[in-house]
Amino acid sequence: MTIPEPPSPPDPSAPPSAFQIACVDVNAPDAPEHFTRSLRKIGFAVLKVHPVDFDVVRTLYAEWRGLFRALDRGAALHRGPRARDTFAAAELREERLFAEFLFRADTQDGYFPMAMSETAKGAAAKDIKHYFHCYFPGRFPHGHVSDGAAELFRQVLLLGETLLDWIEADIRKNCSPALVARLDEQLGGGSPVTAAPKKPVPLGGKEVAITGCLSACVGPAQTLLRVLHYPAYDDSAVPEGAVRAAAHEDINLITILPSGSARGLQVWDKDAKEWLQVPAEDDCIIVNVGDMLQELTQREYVSTTHRVVKPGGQPAGTDRLSVPIFIHPQPETYLSEAYPRARLYLEERLRELGVLK
Repeated sequence: MTIPEPPSPPDPSAPPSAFQIACVDVNAPDAPEHFTRSLRKIGFAVLKVHPVDFDVVRTLYAEWRGLFRALDRGAALHRGPRARDTFAAAELREERLFAEFLFRADTQDGYFPMAMSETAKGAAAKDIKHYFHCYFPGRFPHGHVSDGAAELFRQVLLLGETLLDWIEADIRKNCSPALVARLDEQLGGGSPVTAAPKKPVPLGGKEVAITGCLSACVGPAQTLLRVLHYPAYDDSAVPEGAVRAAAHEDINLITILPSGSARGLQVWDKDAKEWLQVPAEDDCIIVNVGDMLQELTQREYVSTTHRVVKPGGQPAGTDRLSVPIFIHPQPETYLSEAYPRARLYLEERLRELGVLK
């Protein structure tokens, strides 16, 4: 989608915005309540205390920064005018690395070079980024980086299942009875008895852990870990309107994003008609609703437009790495009458992005 820039700075005399993203300690008794309310009303929440090991994240950023540089050089060599028999040994290794891990449409894994970067729906220019899709199992650059991505995936998948239980508890307590009945019928095997949560739902005093319909529909094999590198760039050297990631919404159920190596994630406040910085601190986890969850809940949970930009005031040459994990449902999961199978929704969106024919 295309969203205009705000015509002028916000009025400092205006009342405070209701667009307040919750920052939550997952161990606090009121965490499920504040987290789910923020997701339902705004589409985003931040976990300031969480179980993810950020030493793994920092190591991943350091390792993959070097790998992306090698892959980018390999891409230039692969598509350049020089014959392969003129490559030096190091150049030949990088060109082979690129060829080995180049994105494949049939598996949707591997390396997406700058030239293949996404163009967000409604955007005029490609995003300024390159990235690597990791599925487990799937192609992975063993020997070039450690297995830290697999360990991060494991930790985040467990966290995601807990957060989806929180969301289901909130749905059962605070959303429409029609939505609850629909979850039981479509995701719970059709029986309210078998679909009912195993433990009490109350949110305010925590008591939430239920292992319900939503967490059971997660597809680990479909869940995507994407390592992203946004290179440093000069504004005058890129197409007009190009940013690191243009305004978009995510496809999946929920996205779990460890804070990036640099700032730049913004969300669109549709009421104030302005971009707001996500209140991300070092070593936090950002969570947002994807379009599949919005579709499944009939918009009782909202998927909010967001983007990644190069913040002003950063030192020249500052790049950015991030590693979102997109929690997807199993392919046959029911979303809505329009999309009775999640794979139909996914395929439609991938075609819009130009990565599936």
